[in-house]
Amino acid sequence: MTLKAEDMLFQRDDEGKLIPVEVSLGEKFNNAKIKVKPLTRGRLQKILVGAKSEDPDKVTESDNLVMKEGLAEPELSDEQRKYIRPNYATDIVTTILSVSLGMSKEELEEKMQNTSKSELVGTQEEEVKKK
Repeated sequence: MTLKAEDMLFQRDDEGKLIPVEVSLGEKFNNAKIKVKPLTRGRLQKILVGAKSEDPDKVTESDNLVMKEGLAEPELSDEQRKYIRPNYATDIVTTILSVSLGMSKEELEEKMQNTSKSELVGTQEEEVKKK
């Protein structure tokens, strides 16, 4: 089998916008479905620089940006994202990252136990700051 360019690219609509993907949050949330837009590698690198921080506010800000840019449905306002229950926030962020990185949530969670979020997408803080 020959690898084709379209196999490596996220699906986009006629306007070039990323097409949201419907995914289940799993049994923990009664298999509730959400729609997420995959985040490109470059966008993930910029967002996840904050996830490397020891500052909890920067980590929260990073997660907020992942949800803001990756959660298509249900839509949440900035105010609603501030008050989202932590268990939902964690699962939604993990779901968006897994779709973006092309792996299952289980694979991602296993990998995250040994790797920081920013290392998952090859972020090097110096490279991101240059852009």
